[in-house]
Amino acid sequence: MRFLILNSDYTDFLNWHYARDPELEGATYDQQLSARYATFFGVSDFYSRNLRTLGHDAANIFVNNPALQKAWARKEGLNDDVDRPRSWVDALDRFRQAAARTPLRRLRPLFRSVINALEDRMPPWQRDILLAQVEDFKPDIILNQTMRVIPPDVISALRGDNRLMVGQIASPIPEKFDCRGYDLVISSLPNFVERFRKAGIPARLHRFGFDPMILEKLGPGDAARGASFVGNLYGGHRDRIRLMTSLSDKIGLQWWGPGVDSLPPNSPLRFQHRGIAWGLDMYRVIRDSALALNHHIDVAGPWANNMRLFETTGVGTLLLTDWKENLAEMFEPGIEVVTYKSVDGCRRLVEYYLNHDEERTAIAKAGQQRTLRDHNYRQRMRELITIVEDYI
Repeated sequence: MRFLILNSDYTDFLNWHYARDPELEGATYDQQLSARYATFFGVSDFYSRNLRTLGHDAANIFVNNPALQKAWARKEGLNDDVDRPRSWVDALDRFRQAAARTPLRRLRPLFRSVINALEDRMPPWQRDILLAQVEDFKPDIILNQTMRVIPPDVISALRGDNRLMVGQIASPIPEKFDCRGYDLVISSLPNFVERFRKAGIPARLHRFGFDPMILEKLGPGDAARGASFVGNLYGGHRDRIRLMTSLSDKIGLQWWGPGVDSLPPNSPLRFQHRGIAWGLDMYRVIRDSALALNHHIDVAGPWANNMRLFETTGVGTLLLTDWKENLAEMFEPGIEVVTYKSVDGCRRLVEYYLNHDEERTAIAKAGQQRTLRDHNYRQRMRELITIVEDYI
């Protein structure tokens, strides 16, 4: 089978990625794609590389990366006028930064909603290049991991007559979300699976995982820095913000991630913020922490599903995560990971495991062994192949 995997990147990540190497934007498509994979941000090439290892052809497209897509169009001799879209992206980013500096910064969540709504619209250049790439690759299966970015009319154009269109989503779903063009939707959230099924769309559970290749790329570690958190603190993370605010002045929690500008000026979390860590930098932060705190986004409800479960255990750090009904399907609580049910309980567990090195190390090691054995991306791709074979 031939899999084509569609994805998109945060604008902030793209700005960081290309700012590191000013010459990258003018590099060839293959060079830029290799550089994108080398960041290990998001799911990188974890799906495609492991699908190929299992005997299937697979490729990735990062649909909203102007420099990368322009390089592909240039290689194929197509009209590659993306200067205007690049300016459009930059203008949105400047607007976001300006909003954070003005007295209107308390309204930043409103600005963010407007920006997201604009970014979710697909410019004509994205559509034209994407259609050409699909025609060139001729996939049997399109896995769209960026369902909010590619609108229904483009999905219909991509499907073809004998092509399986699969969507993947585990982020907040707009109330009026048109997904009728999909033959199947997969999600790591059981409640999302149920929601799509009730809407008459076939849906299956498919979890995230960890790629062991990351361990080869991390390099030597630093001394454990105590408790850390890596993640967003935006409007959709109200429970997370309350938890971390309560913990910040009690356990010296350090955190990395976007959202600091949306916090109130007197928030103690501003003083614990250490910047943003993308890709391998994120893995190093977690690897070099004595323990890493995890907290699911509000829409997850009672279900454990996020990538941090596997990223933290995968690098061999103790995972302290919020208790969820299905967590025991993935890890044995108290043996492979540690769970909390309240702010006070979380604080006590942090203090305990920071002062009990042998117990912390034993659980972290057991969690890593479980992830490397059961939650690696090669195993996840075996599961994906089994799922899609039911719908081919």
